[in-house]
Amino acid sequence: MSYSPAILNAIDAALTEVDIKRDTNYENGVIVFNIDWGRPRMNYKVFFFVRDSGFCIHAIFPISANHEDEEEIHNVAEFVCRANYGLVLGHFNLDMRDGEIQYQTTIDCTDIEAPSTYMVNRAFGVTMQMCEKYAPGFHGVILAGQSAKEACERCEADDE
Repeated sequence: MSYSPAILNAIDAALTEVDIKRDTNYENGVIVFNIDWGRPRMNYKVFFFVRDSGFCIHAIFPISANHEDEEEIHNVAEFVCRANYGLVLGHFNLDMRDGEIQYQTTIDCTDIEAPSTYMVNRAFGVTMQMCEKYAPGFHGVILAGQSAKEACERCEADDE
């Protein structure tokens, strides 16, 4: 798949400014790194996938749903639907095949040569804010058997 070197270089420069150590694959237009907040189950693998007209950020959660437990996978899917409702920039994904959870943000750069540092940092910041905000809900549903509704309400309690 082709990608824009200008977009990749802009992202690379923005990540350099905030001192993120990363691996950049110039053949495929992919940047990857880990974010560890120093708390249990809070180590995310982050990918920037650069394309010709934009980029996607995928933050992979350090916890996944048990895809062999039908009740759990359905409760996590319900939580994803509830969490996604009303989100403006980005969304959660649940891979029903293996239980992987991720947050994805996509930025369209069609009418510009490359994103500004602000655009990259804003997209990355929102991605990580949503991971941090909803992580307790995923933990509650997966580890403590909380209902998706209750877990999502707790995550969003501060929004009101």
